[in-house]
Amino acid sequence: MHCVRVTTIGIAALAVLAGACNRDVSESAATAAREDAANADRKADLQRERGDEISGLEKRVAEMEREYAEANDKVASGKKRPRPGCAKN
Repeated sequence: MHCVRVTTIGIAALAVLAGACNRDVSESAATAAREDAANADRKADLQRERGDEISGLEKRVAEMEREYAEANDKVASGKKRPRPGCAKN
């Protein structure tokens, strides 16, 4: 019984090793190169998207700062008065 189990495990191990040795190295290298190229393209796309998002956010911040400065100038020049609840005591 013990010999049968050892023999079965030995045959299975040899089958796995034989399968691993028959692997085509050039094919796996080509696959790795394609995956690397795809990863590089994806990384470049993500970087470009991030740059676009940052640019859009910077434009929004600049617009908000401009609007705030205009509103602040109106209040400072007396053209527009702050609401009663907003006045400083």
